[in-house]
Amino acid sequence: MSIINTTSVYEMVEKQVLTSNLQIKLASFTFNYGEVRVYAKRDQQGYISMTIIVDNPGKLSSAINTIIFDKQDDGQMTFKLFWPKETFPAIADTILVNKSLDSFWQTVYKNLVSNNIWQNSSESQLQNNVITSNNQSINTDKPIYPSYLRKRGGKLVSPRQQAKILQFISKKSMWRIIKRGFTVIFTKNPLRARSIFIDDFDVVDDEAN
Repeated sequence: MSIINTTSVYEMVEKQVLTSNLQIKLASFTFNYGEVRVYAKRDQQGYISMTIIVDNPGKLSSAINTIIFDKQDDGQMTFKLFWPKETFPAIADTILVNKSLDSFWQTVYKNLVSNNIWQNSSESQLQNNVITSNNQSINTDKPIYPSYLRKRGGKLVSPRQQAKILQFISKKSMWRIIKRGFTVIFTKNPLRARSIFIDDFDVVDDEAN
């Protein structure tokens, strides 16, 4: 699985959402014959989350992913170039080029670092597009999006859970989380997904999620 340095993307997104009175920005572009929309959102705690929706209008199929930043020791941000296997079949023929996702993610990267592509959006627009996409997607009842950290209470993190975490962050970042007594909790709601930095020590009560 390829990994790219996305510090410039994070800085651009941070600039867009922090310098605007609105908390949600949208970057919209095309790839092959598909439509790509990337929403950047800043919540009340100041955390930035990114939701990417890919539509294939011709087949009325759609899928959602989240851009999860992995913060390195030197402060640089990286991102793993993958799409969750649960929803991937819905848009595979839209984003695959020569059996690879590299071209797709390179296009995403190129667009997200452009200052001119970002436009104002709203919470209602984001929610409506997520609902529409889920209605045209598959396996939307699966908890596949990283959401928050939870204390493990001495319990081990299973190999299956470790593999799930490693889809989004490096092995070093995962073990930093585990060694400090946490695990990553996943959600089926892409609107609750966000990048998780261990230094945040953001522990959320399960009852609130």
